[in-house]
Amino acid sequence: MAGYVMKMSILVPNINHRGQKDLSFKVRHKAYAARWRAFKETDLRQIFKISIIGFLTFLFSCQTEKNEQADIIEKLDEFKFPVIIDTSDFKTSKREATWLSTANYELLYIGEWKDTIYPDYRLKYYPIPPPPPGSNIEPSDTIGFHKRLTEHPMFQYYIDWMDPSDYKSWRQAQLSISVDTTQRIKNDDIHVNWDNPYFKAYPVLIENKDHDTITIGYGHYIPLITEAKDSIGNWKPIEEKWIYMCGNGVGTIILPPNEIGLSAAMIYHGDFSTTLRLRIDSTFSNEFNGNINYRQFESMFNDQGDYKEEYKKEMKK
Repeated sequence: MAGYVMKMSILVPNINHRGQKDLSFKVRHKAYAARWRAFKETDLRQIFKISIIGFLTFLFSCQTEKNEQADIIEKLDEFKFPVIIDTSDFKTSKREATWLSTANYELLYIGEWKDTIYPDYRLKYYPIPPPPPGSNIEPSDTIGFHKRLTEHPMFQYYIDWMDPSDYKSWRQAQLSISVDTTQRIKNDDIHVNWDNPYFKAYPVLIENKDHDTITIGYGHYIPLITEAKDSIGNWKPIEEKWIYMCGNGVGTIILPPNEIGLSAAMIYHGDFSTTLRLRIDSTFSNEFNGNINYRQFESMFNDQGDYKEEYKKEMKK
């Protein structure tokens, strides 16, 4: 008990003596003030940090939104397509290929961008041959022939095979290929059916994105092919490029920067639904849905270059 009283007497003076009590109050006041200043500084720092983070997040979100909008606009521009008005009255039929076929991509328009394009199925008939004997055009009228030649829409886009000009090839150039499956035109392929050569097709737009004039074809043809996904999702050609069998002096088709060429992609029919695209070397078009016959992945020729027996039997029917 004595020990307890002694301990209490030691504690009591700290609160009973006026000087010590005032001193204790000042110490506590300073401590509280220091803590309050520390609290305010810490709180302000936190508020400042949160404000900065919030501001940066706002800026980032705005920039992200702008980037997304720019991407959308870029994609819309990428798939922008002219209105195609086909005024021809040629009868069309469905194309049902049963083997790997030869591609047939000819120009129906070439030149500057237009919002509306009228396909010209006679555009491929260039250069114009001299008039045959007995025609209304006098063969000796070289001036008239030259005038018809130079006024043809292909004149400035067709380079004679003897021309020394050296243009960048489509293999190294920047191209874009767009297929519009919402519109219809015709593909004129006499090699499939001489009597009824017109088949239903999608319009195809080729645009030169390069800074230089480039070559995009030879003779009458653009070296496009159609590819499709097989049953396991691999891309495989269902067409092979048109190749001239011998040297016959065909010219070269050129395309200046930012100008376009219009062609036609055959609409195939079959029992295999798949995804398709067009290709010119390492440049691909947008993908689109379609139907083919599965054997279109297979050539009618064997490894020796002869017709397969299956194909021969079909030709006899």
